[in-house]
Amino acid sequence: MKKAIAMIAVLAISGMLAGTAGAAGKGMGLGLGIKRVDARITLDDKSAADGYLCFNNMGNSDFSTTDLTIGGYYMMKIVNVKPADLHWLGGAEVAITTGDGPKTTKISLFGGIGSEYFLPGTENLSIEVNAGVKFTNMSGDAEGHLFGLDRLNGVTFRYYF
Repeated sequence: MKKAIAMIAVLAISGMLAGTAGAAGKGMGLGLGIKRVDARITLDDKSAADGYLCFNNMGNSDFSTTDLTIGGYYMMKIVNVKPADLHWLGGAEVAITTGDGPKTTKISLFGGIGSEYFLPGTENLSIEVNAGVKFTNMSGDAEGHLFGLDRLNGVTFRYYF
């Protein structure tokens, strides 16, 4: 597992260093969502790759759990009408839960559609929303499979360099 995390980190850093500056979603972008940070590398005028890290610590005085999620996805624009676009995406993530509760590892594959809207007066600030379907395989203290609709990465605010 440590090797997989190290590989994802190396790929993300390599992609960040290879990004070129630009506007309207070109180059490299850094995003922030609820309990989530991501980096986007624009591959060409219609496609991009995202890598993300989520951290969630829940609990009270008797109980505490921590979730760490590492994932990524590829997206391609379907329609690009300024100031917004419509795109499809597909990706994977690994989530590890530790703490006082059940310790689990979740591996998920997902796909869906989304939209990125660039704020008026700027070509560097955007808001992105994605939704779709997700398949999750759980192992550890809680085992099973999940399949259903998901908000995927929720709402992400992004700044492009």
